Amino acid sequence: MADGRAAQRALAVIGAATAGVVAFRALRCAAWWAYLRCGPVLADKYKGEYAIVTGGSEGIGLGIASALAARGVNLVLISRSDDKLSKAAAHLKAEHPGVAVVTVAADLTAGGAVGKVTKALDRAGVRDKCSLLFCNAGGGLTRAALYHEFSDKEEEAVRKLNGDATYALVREFLPAMRARGRGYVVCTSSLIVKMPWARLSTYYLEKVKVNGLATVLQAEQDATGSGVGVQAHALGAVVTPALVSFVAPDAAAAARAGRPAIGWEREYVRPSFLMPSAGDVGEWMLRAMGKGGSAVVTPHPGHALAEALVSDVALALTWPGCLRRAVARRFAQTWEPK
Repeated sequence: MADGRAAQRALAVIGAATAGVVAFRALRCAAWWAYLRCGPVLADKYKGEYAIVTGGSEGIGLGIASALAARGVNLVLISRSDDKLSKAAAHLKAEHPGVAVVTVAADLTAGGAVGKVTKALDRAGVRDKCSLLFCNAGGGLTRAALYHEFSDKEEEAVRKLNGDATYALVREFLPAMRARGRGYVVCTSSLIVKMPWARLSTYYLEKVKVNGLATVLQAEQDATGSGVGVQAHALGAVVTPALVSFVAPDAAAAARAGRPAIGWEREYVRPSFLMPSAGDVGEWMLRAMGKGGSAVVTPHPGHALAEALVSDVALALTWPGCLRRAVARRFAQTWEPK
């Protein structure tokens, strides 16, 4: 009997401690939400200047562009498809009259792509007016597989899009920002770094490097007093055309064949607090710029809550080992080939 009562007391203590940690993390998320919702938005200071947004023709990139345009920031949209860029530019100009939109069709994984972008900006006369850089183009995974199952070609494609393109753009546009003493660079990252999922290893590795790049670049800007800021924004699942294409390729192909209107993906996956729309995420990314006291932040409150409660650190501190393993298996099953 004594042993049974001792075990009950121990479980009660563990349960109370776990509840306390979870409540504390939830309160931190609520405070983060209030801070972003009520605090100043750094992007407001760049009204009339230009922001470069890669992957800007749809998805998160278009969400970022829409949020910037709503604040009077002119845009340079970069994407592979001329057709998608034209559609996105028309949509943005209709929604935000008076905002200039320059489009550049370029494959950022190809050699000389950044040079093509700079020449296009020179022709448009806006290269020296670009004060914001959103390195958002990413993804590139065509299937889920264990690391050793990816071919060299598949790994190279993910590296070029998520890593090499970001590095090249930063090297090209950061010096001009430093010379002007103002500007901001935002690299789109992923919560996968803190919640590793099986079968997405090549993507995971590139986002780890992006986080490291942002951290080192911000340290360099602080050390030299450049006046430029750098952050990586870690995102969870977002309702985008790319997400629908990955999880339901047949449905996505059928939808694209019909030349759908912008936002068609929301007809296949309904946005929620934990899986928001691209437009919602774009707004929260602008609100998070320069905040959080870190070079790597999680801008969307739903993603921040998921990170707080389900990340590796939270699991290790608050969840029993058997439950941690069950969650890990469930995540892994999400990407198992059907």
